Amino acid sequence: MEMEKCLLGRQPILDRKEQVCAYELLFRSSHSLHANIFDHSVASAKVILNMLSGFGVQEILGGLRGFINVELDLLMNETLELLPKNVIGLELLESLEVTPALIQRCHELKQAGFVLSLDDHLFEPSYEPLYPLVDMVKVDLFVTPVKALTARLQKLRKYPLKLLAEKIETHQVFQECFDAGF
Repeated sequence: MEMEKCLLGRQPILDRKEQVCAYELLFRSSHSLHANIFDHSVASAKVILNMLSGFGVQEILGGLRGFINVELDLLMNETLELLPKNVIGLELLESLEVTPALIQRCHELKQAGFVLSLDDHLFEPSYEPLYPLVDMVKVDLFVTPVKALTARLQKLRKYPLKLLAEKIETHQVFQECFDAGF
């Protein structure tokens, strides 16, 4: 069986000093410039396979951390633990339903040394068992502008996690996020 060619996207993540501190690693089909993803687990598996076999972790990340998106089936798969946890973080997609099995698996991955992140997330009471386990919550500013986030951000601040704003397009929005504690 021939492996489909794909491109590996590397979206920079900036810190409060506007320096690249990590990357989100993304699958892109070699046939399109868009993320035509019908199965997120297959897409993540391709990112992992290409990163480990074709490119090399050091060449892609240059000593920084890289985050990959994971759906439930990939998250629950033990082969995930083969990844170099000192440089690969796991981004839990917003489609995940919080269940006892998911919470247990996140405990296991956290104890194994993985950095966990919630993707495209706003405070939800059903996620409260996960907040102590995650290191970062990513908020999509295209969905919810910074000024509309105050109450939900306040609820997240009681947990030991970092807030990361996604899709910042202007320096003004960057400054609003900075002022809000992202």
